[in-house]
Amino acid sequence: YIHVVKAAAGLHASPDPAVEGPEMMRAIALAHTGFNVVNVMIFLPLISILAKFLYWLVPEKTHKEIPHLQYLDVRIISTPAIGIQQSMREIINMAKGTEKMMGWLKESLLEDKSSEEREGKIFHREEVLDIMQKEIMQFLSKLLSGNVSHEVMDNGRKQLRMADEYESISDYIVTILKLNLKMKKTGLTMSSTAEGEILNLHEHVTNYLRFVNQAVSEENISILSKAHSQGDAITYMIKEYRSRHLARVESGEATPLKSLIYTDMLGAYRRVKDHALNIAEALSGEK
Repeated sequence: YIHVVKAAAGLHASPDPAVEGPEMMRAIALAHTGFNVVNVMIFLPLISILAKFLYWLVPEKTHKEIPHLQYLDVRIISTPAIGIQQSMREIINMAKGTEKMMGWLKESLLEDKSSEEREGKIFHREEVLDIMQKEIMQFLSKLLSGNVSHEVMDNGRKQLRMADEYESISDYIVTILKLNLKMKKTGLTMSSTAEGEILNLHEHVTNYLRFVNQAVSEENISILSKAHSQGDAITYMIKEYRSRHLARVESGEATPLKSLIYTDMLGAYRRVKDHALNIAEALSGEK
């Protein structure tokens, strides 16, 4: 092997071992360098072809993925006071996500035809919030398992509950969307009265969620009384709409399928309101 390498490098055997050592090192270096240069010359023209092959083999995702949360870093678990602030920022991001979903849902309710792109955003956002809730839970579980102050422990428990409630809100938003899509696919349409009631309820629940989200962002713990009163008003509205709908069913204005979809929508909106109220209670230290 030594003679082959030396021959490839243009070196001749030397009887002196002291001379052969440096020559041998140069020979090996030249052989490796030549090998690398040849490889580059061969594969450089093929880079674009290999890149296209890899794009075909591993296609780009249609939606932006969030494999890890923006602010959470396991390295700050050793500093709980900072960690609890970072996880709160992720809770606020979840709140913003639910507001976006409510906005897209309103567009879907207003339009007669479904939009694959818009509905895809709602489904994707629900998956994102599910991932966020799980990562927040894992982060806080590690954070609270250490030696932390009573304040950090209390805030961590509040955040665990709020993350769970926001994930549940996203689930019920998707439920409403599915009910709306089911009606469109079957060719059914709500009466103008029923449609107006759903849109009015949507606006009230959206405003209620926005009110709670703002309190979460500002860490305003004195909203519970107002949250209860506004929540009770929405509950009363839902009961009133249900009573009116039953009257329409008795008069034959609503078919059984439309009646079922309408009442399920009312129930889902009430659950969104209930989970938003639970967030207000968690923020205020209740339950």
